[in-house]
Amino acid sequence: MVGRSAAKQRPTLTRESTSKDLTQTPMSLPTSSTSALSAPLDASSQAFLTSDGNCELSEIDSLIQRYLASAQYKTALFWADKQLALCRKNGSQPSFVDMARFIKVLAAAGEWTRLMAYCDRHELIMKHMFFAYFYVNALYKKKLFVDILKLKLGTGDRCHDLVFSIMPHMLQLSRPKSFLPSSEEMIALDKISEDLQVEAGLLLLLGKAYLMTQNRRAAFSCLQGAVYKDDSCIEAFELIQKYRLYSKQRFEELIERSEDKNSMVVALRNHYFSQGSKNLNSDALINEALITDLSILTARASHLYQAGDLTGAYNITNEILNEAGMFQDCLLIHIATLVQLRKFENLFVLAHQLVDCQPDNEVSWYTVGCYYYSIGQLSAAKNFFNKCTSMNCAFGEGWLAFGHALTAESEHEQAMNCYLRASRVLEGSFEPLLYIGLEYAYANNTKLAQDFLKDAAEIAGDNALVLHEQGCICYMKKEWKNAETFFTKALLSAYNETDEHAHACDLLNRPLSEFWEPLVNNLGHVKCKLGSYDEAVKFHQKALLMCPGKLGPNAGLAIAAGRSGDIDRAVHYFHKSLSVDPHNKLFPFIHLLFILVLPHYTQLSIT
Repeated sequence: MVGRSAAKQRPTLTRESTSKDLTQTPMSLPTSSTSALSAPLDASSQAFLTSDGNCELSEIDSLIQRYLASAQYKTALFWADKQLALCRKNGSQPSFVDMARFIKVLAAAGEWTRLMAYCDRHELIMKHMFFAYFYVNALYKKKLFVDILKLKLGTGDRCHDLVFSIMPHMLQLSRPKSFLPSSEEMIALDKISEDLQVEAGLLLLLGKAYLMTQNRRAAFSCLQGAVYKDDSCIEAFELIQKYRLYSKQRFEELIERSEDKNSMVVALRNHYFSQGSKNLNSDALINEALITDLSILTARASHLYQAGDLTGAYNITNEILNEAGMFQDCLLIHIATLVQLRKFENLFVLAHQLVDCQPDNEVSWYTVGCYYYSIGQLSAAKNFFNKCTSMNCAFGEGWLAFGHALTAESEHEQAMNCYLRASRVLEGSFEPLLYIGLEYAYANNTKLAQDFLKDAAEIAGDNALVLHEQGCICYMKKEWKNAETFFTKALLSAYNETDEHAHACDLLNRPLSEFWEPLVNNLGHVKCKLGSYDEAVKFHQKALLMCPGKLGPNAGLAIAAGRSGDIDRAVHYFHKSLSVDPHNKLFPFIHLLFILVLPHYTQLSIT
């Protein structure tokens, strides 16, 4: 989410946000409950397991549900252990339905290791999809992604555009000693699985595991199957969108695909994904009703951030965090706005809070790295970015930030490696391609730089950031007219102006975020190169109004005013530039420019 510092007149580059990252911190494991009863039953217990036993077990089941509802997981697990032990009659195994109930309690309590051991001991994973789902979920919570893929529960080959089932892939010969569910138990387990949408959940877990191992083709099949089988599975939709597994147009078609167009669930889902989309329609009544919904606000903040409205995005994310605490979905956007707006103290406090409450989450250490990056301590920043990417090698935001820190220290070869890694993790995203193009620009390889920026533009569309960098490459090649075209299109995009024939100078009276100051200033430079000095002065004045304390607008205005013949004004802003940064290496060049271009200037004294 963090753009690296601008070089020369380039704006600070930003990242799209993203909505939430793939891995989640495993739940803290409670102390293990008492093991199942192993002592022989006395007479009263034998009587207990008579025809009235079902009634008594239902009483225990009510206890379990009550303690689960009140989040007293240790007590719930204690009674679940007792219920499972009492289900054993004459030393026989409990039924598969009893096992299913017990596994649900283990999952609710976060006892992932015990859940996996229980499934392994009783060879449950291949007995029914219900057990496979909870076993895979436990492996995912323990971040054992490779072990998930070794189970061979993945989707079939060449299934990209089909609604498919994972059931044929679960056929496996059981050992002779293993016992199988009866027909009645199969019916009961099927009913439970259908109610819980277990197949869609299993496909979602497999898709996430494939993404973590960078197998996009298999992840695409799994996540597509998940949304086809459960069109309310928002996480699957978000992953498809974040990792660009579909094109933008095809994703919008997927969102609008629904059997029940009048369903409230479908309307709410479509409204969520309509934030920032020009093609998806949003219901006005729903928009008004959900004006304070955290997910909708996060999507709106992401849209504002991508449009360059950093202050607007920060105001929303700050409101969300004040309302809901560490709301994970908006953390990356909030961190990025803090870096771009240079709110170092807020970033420092947030980093400490995240490390204290979730030290096992890569986002916490990413935040620490962003803090050190923003205050210029690049060595420490690199250490923490390395830490967060080591914790989660599929954390694309971490790889991008790592590359920014390396670029700031002129370690361009290592930065390129980080951006290439990010391009594999975030395949289909324009940002890694954008930064790779900039690295080639730093190496003066404008041909490859243009190629990568062109690829980024094909993905991003009329994105102002990409258009601006394309203009910078044209400026480097002294293609002034092409540079003007790209800069103008970028400015229209930054203003959200849909009229392609609108004149750029006519837009300058409108308010614009200071984030776009380098773009406006560069337009002034290219206008100056084309001989439009009066227009150049207007653009530099706008840039100076946006960022009064920066060197670039003052120096640019001095040159433009001098070339237009306004010598007194040129000298004023040249002196003002010197006061901003008297040791800048550009000043000897600017001084020489004044001597060559302005004959009268040689007679003026410069201090």
